Amino acid sequence: MTEFVMQASFHVSADELWQTVGNWNRVDAFLPMITSCETSGELPGAKRSIKIEGDMWVEEELLRYEPEIRSYKYSITDSSFPFRDYVGTMKINEDPEGGCHFVWSCRFKPEGAPEDEVLGIMEYFFGTGMAELETLHPGPAEGEELAEAE
Repeated sequence: MTEFVMQASFHVSADELWQTVGNWNRVDAFLPMITSCETSGELPGAKRSIKIEGDMWVEEELLRYEPEIRSYKYSITDSSFPFRDYVGTMKINEDPEGGCHFVWSCRFKPEGAPEDEVLGIMEYFFGTGMAELETLHPGPAEGEELAEAE
């Protein structure tokens, strides 16, 4: 199995970032290459069908949803991408110094393409998502303090 992890710090509370990342039904809110996202449910076992620019697609299943620790785990059950047995996790941790830390990780088996090519696909998706989240949640302006999570 190949593993891939991307992490980023944000200057907003973990709860604020979770409002975007933790919404299973709206992954398209921070992945702009998604052209369509259809879901059925919000609890483990829920399905998500995603269409992506360039006639790509994925079918996903929610495996675990833990809003109390701002985490969920999902699998890609079928896709047009060159990998199989994909399992991903999204987790947001509060930073005691202020802000939060987002960790997006996955493991998969490359199939039909070299591992470095598949890692490039992950880098593109995860990196684009992190950049979009920074745009959506830029944090306080210069000189302002981060609001405490309630």
